[in-house]
Amino acid sequence: MEDSKIEWTDNTFNPWTGCAKVSEACHRCYAESLEAIRYKRVEWGLGKARRRTSESNWKLPQRWNRRARASGDRARVFCASLADVFDSEVPQAWRRDLWDLIRETEQLDWLLLTKRPQNLAGMLPSDWGNEGWPNVWLGVTAENQRRADERLPVLLETPARVHFASCEPLLGPLDLSEHLSAGLSWVIAGGETGHGSRATSPSWIRNLRDQVIASGARFHFKQWGDHDANGVRVGRKRAGRLLDGRTWDEVPAGSKQSRARPDRFTRVQRDAGSRVSRARPDRLTRVQRDAVLESLQAGLPSGQIVKTLGVSPGQVRAVKAHLTMGTYD
Repeated sequence: MEDSKIEWTDNTFNPWTGCAKVSEACHRCYAESLEAIRYKRVEWGLGKARRRTSESNWKLPQRWNRRARASGDRARVFCASLADVFDSEVPQAWRRDLWDLIRETEQLDWLLLTKRPQNLAGMLPSDWGNEGWPNVWLGVTAENQRRADERLPVLLETPARVHFASCEPLLGPLDLSEHLSAGLSWVIAGGETGHGSRATSPSWIRNLRDQVIASGARFHFKQWGDHDANGVRVGRKRAGRLLDGRTWDEVPAGSKQSRARPDRFTRVQRDAGSRVSRARPDRLTRVQRDAVLESLQAGLPSGQIVKTLGVSPGQVRAVKAHLTMGTYD
């Protein structure tokens, strides 16, 4: 998917779909709900055939690569949101095709997230080397302490440019101090969505954030899920993704922080932005301005920003105008 709705990536690519449940995070699998139950495109489970996606879909990363090369920027690609690259029931030929595609798209940073790190050694390409490929980040799902301690040591023994953990859905308190000191450089956290979703305690999120920040690693808070910070089921959109009054969108060093693309606005939009660009966002404190800026970059509605941060609609518009014009340092 181009311009993914997943906050920590730019694009999402699924070379195939289908999987099998292997741990607690899979209990209410959104991919199964979408692909197997709603659209009935593939059967879920052990011994079930995986479905390779279309050739037109396989051409998308080449387009993203050309676009990134032309802009001089890098783009992140999450692979795969509806499957697991290191699933042993995927034909090896498909995985070889994927490695060829990743090798050819050097301007893309490929984020490969798995619940099967035990398969990494046998499924990485033969030329992976002692440092891994420069455009591939490896991550594991760590939804609770058991899975973190089971998967992260295997991940961290595998060479990679970036090692990351997705603690989503976060199902309990985590102590990642040992893994952070061993080289874990990015942690994504979030709550669960969907029918029967389980609530995530704010104390789990805050404690995890504090561990990550103290270690010097990067922290990304994706969302509260269907329950808000008070544990009340209000739905994903209303629950939002603000933690202690701000968004947390950190990414590893060397990767672009924001997906905002002012050059994609139409001329009419740019002109409209210039008409309000004389507004004074500097009347906000630096902390307030940064919080508004990060909220806009995260795609939050202006009304929610006004209500949550206690700023005025005019101040939000002024920050948005400067963001559009690229006039912030």
